[in-house]
Amino acid sequence: MIMRKLSPVLFLFSLILICNIMVGSAQAQQNISVAVGMENYDFTPFFAEFTKKTNITVDLLAFANNDLKSELLQQATQDGLPDVIIVPSDYMGLDFLNLSEVPATWLSTKLTPAVRHNSQVNGVYKGVPLLFGNHLLLYYNKKLLTNPPVAWQDFAALKQNIGTDTELIAWNYLEMFWFAAFHNTFGTPLIANGKANLNSPQMVATLKWYKQLRDQLNLDTDCNYTCVNQKFEGGKLAMVINGTWIFNRYGEALGDQLGVAVLPKYHEHPMSPFYSAHVMAFPNQGLTGAKSSALKKLVEFIQSQPLQKQVWQKLQSLPTLDSELNALDKTSQQHNNRNLHHMIKALESATAMPNDPEMAYIWEAMLKGVTRYLADVFDAEQAAQYMQYTAEKSIEHAKQPQP
Repeated sequence: MIMRKLSPVLFLFSLILICNIMVGSAQAQQNISVAVGMENYDFTPFFAEFTKKTNITVDLLAFANNDLKSELLQQATQDGLPDVIIVPSDYMGLDFLNLSEVPATWLSTKLTPAVRHNSQVNGVYKGVPLLFGNHLLLYYNKKLLTNPPVAWQDFAALKQNIGTDTELIAWNYLEMFWFAAFHNTFGTPLIANGKANLNSPQMVATLKWYKQLRDQLNLDTDCNYTCVNQKFEGGKLAMVINGTWIFNRYGEALGDQLGVAVLPKYHEHPMSPFYSAHVMAFPNQGLTGAKSSALKKLVEFIQSQPLQKQVWQKLQSLPTLDSELNALDKTSQQHNNRNLHHMIKALESATAMPNDPEMAYIWEAMLKGVTRYLADVFDAEQAAQYMQYTAEKSIEHAKQPQP
């Protein structure tokens, strides 16, 4: 067999061609698995664009929002966690996810400072923000209510103007994320230096106020999240307190009749709902694994200005880049888009959601105290003490070495 010697130029060209084929083949085989809650945002167009740009495929694993945490826990026990999760920032404190530390250099210098800070757990970056906000707003039906109330003291008069077959207001009353917005009005944190801060005069005041509202407004406290949405979208509810994540769905249901306002004040004190980012995080120390390069490309893509411009247009959520958030608010005022303007304005009095791992036990402790108080098992002072005791015991147990 006669072997012909290639010229140096032809040999170099052949080598480059082979390398390009190998790289292209490797890229074609690259894929990233991403778990999301399917009920809030549709990220499919973003991932399709990412695949088109990079030839890296994305396998989307969508779970019901209420099932997402338990599904991730189950996958963790089976060593089957995805490469990426898109979750509210407080998920970053869940130890079982074993999240990678995100290098600070991977985060855009153009992020809104509040968003950047909210991407940390104990001073360490554990996620890359994709969306901003997730705070509570007052939604109202303009057919049933011309102007929303500015303060809770205004509700008594409004109640008289609502028909007998229509409820005045509702929210997910027994969900502590909503309860926290009332508590935060008094300016006392639920957690300080990793420790529960529940047995306080402010908590006692919140409990009494919360129960008073239930009784004065005849709130249907058995009506859960799904029930509340069905009533509001069906025109049976004048107002609802819900998060920014539902903005698009309500808009589709009510159209031009949808109104948005900041939460009512309490004796001139603005309410202070939690805000957070939806972050992209990486379980099982994935950033140090074989897909690190592909994951970095995804991080760069979601923080890019072209994509962040689309966050409001496609998801009806707030972008994380400071320039895009400011531009969006300016546009809302120029076009008299009061709903969007109020969504952004509500951030002025909002409080950053703590990402501390201990918050999981604080949520549970608050629910136990609130339900016992509402059932008249405890008075407000006893309920606050019980919350504190339960949270401390749970946190203490969690920090003990497990057999």
